[in-house]
Amino acid sequence: MEVRTSDLYEAAYYLERGCRLEAVESVRLENGKIDCVFVIWGEEEPLVFLMARYSRGQAEVNLLAFRNAYNQVNGYVHQSKRSQRMASKRGEL
Repeated sequence: MEVRTSDLYEAAYYLERGCRLEAVESVRLENGKIDCVFVIWGEEEPLVFLMARYSRGQAEVNLLAFRNAYNQVNGYVHQSKRSQRMASKRGEL
């Protein structure tokens, strides 16, 4: 099962809990800014459980592992936005 989110904390939570990051998609918003959507994959039953815990504010994490996952996700955001800006300057978009 896959879930799509642009929430860095949510994406980091799923990664910390053992899900896999399948893709990072850049989306240009109406105001011209670039947003990133994370495509996360996990087994259906555990992922549905994690989604419910996160939405109820009951997510529990190992803080060090979460910090590492957040830094990884944040790095992908910066890399993706930088690539989009470079493509835009070259006239590819």
